[in-house]
Amino acid sequence: MFFSINTRNIFPSLLFLSITICSAQHKPSNFIYYQEGEDIKLKMDVFFPKGYIKDKKYPCMVFYFGGGWLSGKTGYFSKQARYFASRGMICYLPQYRTKNSHQVIPKVCLQDAKTAMRFLKSNADTLSIDTSKIVAVGGSVGGHLAAAITFTTKINNSTDDLSISTVPNALILYNPIVDNGPEGYGYNRVKDYYLDFSPIHNITNYAPPTLFMLGTQDQNVTVSTAIKYKKKMNRIKSRCDMWFFPNQKRSFFNYNNSKAEGVTNYNYYKTIYEADKFLISLGFLEGEPTVEVPETKIEFQAHLEK
Repeated sequence: MFFSINTRNIFPSLLFLSITICSAQHKPSNFIYYQEGEDIKLKMDVFFPKGYIKDKKYPCMVFYFGGGWLSGKTGYFSKQARYFASRGMICYLPQYRTKNSHQVIPKVCLQDAKTAMRFLKSNADTLSIDTSKIVAVGGSVGGHLAAAITFTTKINNSTDDLSISTVPNALILYNPIVDNGPEGYGYNRVKDYYLDFSPIHNITNYAPPTLFMLGTQDQNVTVSTAIKYKKKMNRIKSRCDMWFFPNQKRSFFNYNNSKAEGVTNYNYYKTIYEADKFLISLGFLEGEPTVEVPETKIEFQAHLEK
């Protein structure tokens, strides 16, 4: 049986003590647990904004790591989280069960992703979260989870409070797995429930503003799939800004795995910059991005919603 810890009872003595320490070091805290049971204890790493004030509400980013529903660690997006914390956002990086860590099927990954979002929303006052400015972020199957918590409704942990919505206020997706149907990714592993699991099959009535970034040589997500996703978003009149990174493969945005036109880490800086500009356009951030993007001669294919 799973449950969320009572943050109101323990956080004043534990969490906020750690906030003082961790915000000074600008490193994540590792002790916030959002789900515990007989054989499970799932945590969230946290990056606190500089000058953190516990009674203040901050725009929030929730980062879901990738790994094929097989593996992965919360540190997958630690560099991006550190940057956006420096811009004034509070960032949470939830752990979720995978096949390698807990011998679970992909459906359980989605269940945990939803539980994490519900935990954050239900404890928003204690966790300094502005619930009108929550951004779900993910790469690869982490992008699947960020999108799936937005669109799917039937897959949930049995102990979740279903009255708490898992829909964020915005999405930032890095080469996301959005199609799990017969022609999509992972179908053989999810075919018994793919209609309740696949984001692109559940875009119906509402979607928050979305930034979708993809390398044109991605091995698992085709450009045509991304365009199909955007068209479905357009049909329901939801914003979907889409950036195609020419000749880039999977995980093109990772630090030290990000090279374009001979410029090391170009894609890493460019994706952070575009994510920052996207959040500025939504009113989640102020000022200009503080990241510097190296100059190149790359010509991007951008499909933007104005």
